[in-house]
Amino acid sequence: MHLALLGWLGCEDQGLVQLDPPIPTTTTTTPPTGTDVPTWQDVAPILEARCLQCHLGEGPAPMSLETYASARAWAPSIAVAVRERTMPPYLVDAGGDCQEFVDPGWLSEEEITTLEAWAEAGAPSGPSVEPLVGSPLARMDDPDVMLDIGVDFLPNESPDQYRCFITDPGLVTDRYLTGYDVFPGNPEIVHHVTLFTLDTPAAIRQAEALDAEDPVPGYACFGGAGVLQSRQITGWALGTPETWFPEGTGLLLYAGSRVVVEVHYHTHDGAEPDRSQVALALEDTVETEAEVVMFYDLSMSLAPGEADLPYSFAMDTQGLVGEPVPLTVWGVFPHMHERGRSIRLDDTRDGATTCLADVPRWDFNWQRSYFYREPIQLEPTDELRVSCRYDTSGDTEPVPFGESTEDEMCVFGALVTR
Repeated sequence: MHLALLGWLGCEDQGLVQLDPPIPTTTTTTPPTGTDVPTWQDVAPILEARCLQCHLGEGPAPMSLETYASARAWAPSIAVAVRERTMPPYLVDAGGDCQEFVDPGWLSEEEITTLEAWAEAGAPSGPSVEPLVGSPLARMDDPDVMLDIGVDFLPNESPDQYRCFITDPGLVTDRYLTGYDVFPGNPEIVHHVTLFTLDTPAAIRQAEALDAEDPVPGYACFGGAGVLQSRQITGWALGTPETWFPEGTGLLLYAGSRVVVEVHYHTHDGAEPDRSQVALALEDTVETEAEVVMFYDLSMSLAPGEADLPYSFAMDTQGLVGEPVPLTVWGVFPHMHERGRSIRLDDTRDGATTCLADVPRWDFNWQRSYFYREPIQLEPTDELRVSCRYDTSGDTEPVPFGESTEDEMCVFGALVTR
């Protein structure tokens, strides 16, 4: 099982590019006598633990790394990707200087050095080239509700298209979301999925108006439901298994509410239509109601023409929930758009500052949530500061806060309990 706030972990061809021509794969090699060069026996456990969730024969990634021959063909590209930390796609710094996280997809320096040395030596095989064994993703097989986007949708924009679909979970009473799973209709083009709730009749009417005005099924959206009164609750990307909130917690879903399913399509010529579904696990009661709170500044305005532009804002914990109570933070979700370069969250109490999450290299395509190994306690008077950096060198006008591609964000979401 995989804990989730906005559990985005993706598998696609970004960040791992095969060199031309690839290394020949018809023969095996061994390191020179007397040298201490890593072989397949050293590399295989790293790939098996860190890469095979996606890079296997039936997996969502565009290439398999299950065999020595296939991994050897990609060895130079693997070395570059792991050194630049574009692969595995785990953005938050989990090196130990800024919190500890559950199941960190973060390579140690030793693992990176091993992969680099293996590639530099020509990817030697060593005494044997046994294939790797990947584990299938855990899937939710008995959901309480199955959402359906309601149409076989074929994207009409490329290379990327964002589309929102309004779904009805059929809730006649309030219930709590405790887990979910996404079943993409066409894994070749579905990059990630985000869910938003519409909790009021006004919000539902606004989304329905957007849907009615758009001649294509669903309606156009980017990084949100396009409705101010929407509430972001979950997220998913290829390679993510069934996901569950921390034991005893759940997010409240209101009777009569709707769920907007935002799908990011990464398209190509000849693609087949998609009809994705989302499985929800629901409970009538939970021990502790969880909330997704958002740290953001609506007044943000970024100056144009800057290659490395800093921006930050601060707020106290009381401002997040409207009352002076301590909060328990179970996980966080950083969010920026495509101008973003880095994002960080700090907590200051009694003059001492603690790092809560640091993303030194932002990548819009690999957003996901990060759960703490041990939840963090916040006091009502703690000051929380979000610090972001941007590249606005391609802009000629100030960039405001907003959901469209022309806008930007400097946001942290957090799963909290009171």
